[in-house]
Amino acid sequence: MFKIGVCYDDGSTNQEYFAYFNDIEGFDGDRIIDFENKIYQIKLLNGSLSPKFQEQLMNGLTKLPENIYLVILDEDDKSVGSFFLAIVNIIDTVFNSNKTVNLTLNAFMHSAEPGRYKSWKMKMSGEINKKNKWLELKPSERQGWLGMAIQCNQNIQGRGQHVIVDGTFIDDRDSFYCALGEAINGPGGYFGRNLDAVNDCLCGDFGPIPKSIKWENSRISQSKIQNFDEFIGLLTEIFAQNDIDFILT
Repeated sequence: MFKIGVCYDDGSTNQEYFAYFNDIEGFDGDRIIDFENKIYQIKLLNGSLSPKFQEQLMNGLTKLPENIYLVILDEDDKSVGSFFLAIVNIIDTVFNSNKTVNLTLNAFMHSAEPGRYKSWKMKMSGEINKKNKWLELKPSERQGWLGMAIQCNQNIQGRGQHVIVDGTFIDDRDSFYCALGEAINGPGGYFGRNLDAVNDCLCGDFGPIPKSIKWENSRISQSKIQNFDEFIGLLTEIFAQNDIDFILT
């Protein structure tokens, strides 16, 4: 299980949480208040509050005095990912009969992506124990998966492996990035979410740099990916610059 800790962005290296919640709604950016200014509505569910924060709410607090972080914590209270919120307005406070609290917030959130929180829940519940679990998401949610993957990725160093990417399920560019990340770093792994990010990963710190990458069943993908030849040309250029053999079969 996991929970969501809330702390102020005060620059401290030892941040204190003033609330914990068991779940969240609207984190995938589906509740847009002001698209141009990236203001979203978020509902934090079944929370426990610090005495000070609870007193502030009881006294009518409607706007948080500082920017905050929502921190995803594992069962050992270790941070596995965090998300920044600014201009946080409290829209509604509900004190539940089980002594928990629901908070509805309007806030600036830069990282809202469809599928991101869904992917986090899959990760924290142990569901990502084999490759291709990203297929359970809609195509529009795959960047959300990749956003989760980049924060969870293990920095395994090295070089020399021969990577095989199975094109059976690759039907757009995002699915290629999902499959590439898992081919290099295992289930839920990350190795770029766009062409620039793939190039950045080849500089190190995002997994072992392959000696070769073979895209098997690429003909299946060819009929589905828009501007396939252009995409292949750009990938070939990036890999060649890093002395990686790129093979399509």
